[in-house]
Amino acid sequence: MSLPAGRIYLFDTSIWGYTDRPSIAADWDAALERDELAVSPIVAFEILYGARNQAHFENLETYLDALRQAPLTQEIVRTARRALHNLSAKANHRLPFQDAVIAATAEHKNMTVLHYDGHFDVLSKVLDFESRWAAAPASL
Repeated sequence: MSLPAGRIYLFDTSIWGYTDRPSIAADWDAALERDELAVSPIVAFEILYGARNQAHFENLETYLDALRQAPLTQEIVRTARRALHNLSAKANHRLPFQDAVIAATAEHKNMTVLHYDGHFDVLSKVLDFESRWAAAPASL
């Protein structure tokens, strides 16, 4: 993966399940140590949804709460909606709204979206943020 230092990486749920893979773990851990990983409430809810039980939920919550937070604002929501509206001109708007909100958050907070999901490449055509694959598409 090789994540350059000095950026803040707003990660998507699409990468969460791969963070223990050798091709990703070293860079993930280094970014974590440098305090360069941020989480959106959208991603936090998606991750917590997958908790196996209350103890697992609490462990995940503690982990997520220790990361940089990227809170939502009304302006972020408006930007996400505008992005989907702009994509609708090409009938390319049927992307998960969660991804649009994450991308809009990255634009507003000058963060890089770290993901394993092609939706962010589409969104980067109408929003001003860096879309960074954690691994090459179809490689995991």
